[in-house]
Amino acid sequence: MASELIVQTLKGPTSGANANKVIIPSGQTLSVADGVQASDMPSGSVIQTAYTIQDTFTTTTSNSYTDIFPNATLTLKGDSKVLVIATISGVTTGSSAARVSFMLKRDSSNYDEISRDAFYTLGDIRAPVTLTYMIPASTAGTTHTFNIGFGSVINGDTVTFNAPYSGAGMSTLVVQEIAG
Repeated sequence: MASELIVQTLKGPTSGANANKVIIPSGQTLSVADGVQASDMPSGSVIQTAYTIQDTFTTTTSNSYTDIFPNATLTLKGDSKVLVIATISGVTTGSSAARVSFMLKRDSSNYDEISRDAFYTLGDIRAPVTLTYMIPASTAGTTHTFNIGFGSVINGDTVTFNAPYSGAGMSTLVVQEIAG
């Protein structure tokens, strides 16, 4: 028969090796039926993560931004920051003069250019790029979609991603809600 203990506060001892700790013994787990709330998390904690991948060889000659990924979507649980991390595989240009630009997109709109001239004068290098961006504040309960767009800085020049030497590459987009 299960028993229930109702308490308002649990406190660990105030001195000794385990001062100010409430310890759950090895082999036991603490079950939080309603989950830990975003407001319970200390600043800098990851509240939730969404991610998406893209493994299709994609080329553009346009200076309009072409989405790289299927959208990654978050409904924010708190008034939080959003960390965006994209690793884009096998970026290459069609000539040594072509230049690549990357744009962070939020809710299908251009949010901020996060890299420009990433491969200026490199030509067919097929190098990976990792991009990070912190959106400083967003409101609890709002749903946002995120993506990274890429384009040629000079209209008509060819730029490609997911083109490593060994075949099709894989690019990833990770979006994390970070407690503010």
